[in-house]
Amino acid sequence: MTVQYEPLRAILNGRVEHMAEADLLGLVDPLRLAAIRQDDPSPEIRAYVIAHEGEAQGNLVGYGRAAIQYFGAIVRKIYDRLTAGTPIFRGHNADNSHADREPIGEVVGKARRMVDGKEATVAAVYVKPEHRAEKLDVCSIEANIAFVAEGEGKARAVDVDDITGIALGDAENDTPGFPGAKLLAALQAFAERDASKGETMTKEEIIAAIKEAKLTPGEIFDESELKEDKTVAGIVESETEKERGYGSRQAKKVEQLQQKLSEKEAEFETQLAEAKGAAVRAQSRGTLDALMADRNLDDAQKKFVERYFDRFETEATDEDGLKNDLVKFLDGQLSEFRALAADVYGVKDNKGEGSDSPGTPPGDGEGQQFGPGNNPLIPD
Repeated sequence: MTVQYEPLRAILNGRVEHMAEADLLGLVDPLRLAAIRQDDPSPEIRAYVIAHEGEAQGNLVGYGRAAIQYFGAIVRKIYDRLTAGTPIFRGHNADNSHADREPIGEVVGKARRMVDGKEATVAAVYVKPEHRAEKLDVCSIEANIAFVAEGEGKARAVDVDDITGIALGDAENDTPGFPGAKLLAALQAFAERDASKGETMTKEEIIAAIKEAKLTPGEIFDESELKEDKTVAGIVESETEKERGYGSRQAKKVEQLQQKLSEKEAEFETQLAEAKGAAVRAQSRGTLDALMADRNLDDAQKKFVERYFDRFETEATDEDGLKNDLVKFLDGQLSEFRALAADVYGVKDNKGEGSDSPGTPPGDGEGQQFGPGNNPLIPD
């Protein structure tokens, strides 16, 4: 069965509850907050659990309501996709669009926490002054998600493309999708400062706030800003050189190992060929006897060939090669036998010169010049 992933916009509601103010301050991006304080000297910050492990009742645009199963990996993806500056709205449109919707705030921080034993994503949001008095104890994330339908009214989230907004509402009118999502805290940040006097955070205060919030450079600056920083560029170049050196050393080790492996393979092939050759040569005498029998050689010819068998040499490593070499050896020995009989003893083949007869004329030697009884080459 082919599983189809369907990217749809989803609205997932969440309720919220108390959280320590110190923890909330640790979620806030100090640079984003400093920018907000230019217009709002005592900004109100709220923390909402926007997603957690488990089942959530979601409204999938174009599909309807469904019980959507969220595992830890998807909750972490929601955290990854949530960015500072994401708009906050009062309620939401049917299609999650931003048309005719006035933001009432924005996301100013995020965190991953264990809430009631479940992995959760927490959003820190700034609410504009004119909306602070409103009852906003329900949050809904609006996101493009991919899910797998698992029966009527049920689905499993498998990916999160982006989070387009967060809608706040009243629990009396809106039912939360995540049953364990809660409003964790609400406070006015840095209210002791007087913006009318031009007070702003100092460099030291900003650094201290960043350290306290345990923010990484990647959470504060975008990629292009980090690339332009000389300190970061120097560190990256230094680490790159180390990696290059390490890579070069590893490549050399691999090359040496490959060389040794090639040598071992060549040595093995040589030994294997020698072993095959020895095994094949061990069959040479039996194969020679079979060839002589096929040619119907007489005793004189057999004894002549056998007497000089130690001349036979072969590099064959298989039976066909051995047989070919033995045929050549046997032809050569028989030719020598006939030549010796003709030149030394004046005995010629019955078939005359150039005959391809495999042996001497048949008979018991009586009346022949070179029969077994008169052949000086054949031992008595």
